[in-house]
Amino acid sequence: MIGSDLKWQSHVDLVYSKMLKFTGIFYKLRCLLSANVLILLYFAFVHSQILYGIEVYANTCHAQLNKLCVLNNKVLSIIQNKPLCTLVVQLYKSYNTLPIPKLHHFQLLCLVFKYFNCKEKKRQLYLQTTSPLIVKFTHIILDLLMISIYPESIIYVESDALNLKQASCGTICRQN
Repeated sequence: MIGSDLKWQSHVDLVYSKMLKFTGIFYKLRCLLSANVLILLYFAFVHSQILYGIEVYANTCHAQLNKLCVLNNKVLSIIQNKPLCTLVVQLYKSYNTLPIPKLHHFQLLCLVFKYFNCKEKKRQLYLQTTSPLIVKFTHIILDLLMISIYPESIIYVESDALNLKQASCGTICRQN
């Protein structure tokens, strides 16, 4: 959902409201279920909502994403039964995930990696099964990457960041 002013606030609000519903549920379930089940529930109901379209909507300003980041931190601390003053790094590390801004950057790098390193047949399958908005955004990103030769350009990714191991290509492509 994109607003008429080309901002993603309505989508961020939608994801926030979906995540807010699970805060109370997780608070009640954290004593009843094992840690493994809570991890599965988090990734099924919260993390999946955050990941959907993150390549596009997380490109907004930090102020719009802040409430989503804070709520995600709160959900993680509730599920792990940690005090709210726990370091955020520990919360994400124990669940082997990333904060939303870093997750956005990682997903963009994976997207570009898949596009350039996966075989043409898999690339076409990926483009057919992905949301048209994400596909269009992917082409825009790729065009910008092709023409960005100055470090101060909008989307500048050092070549080292794209040098993922070749073995990862099979894993990344098979996820689609």
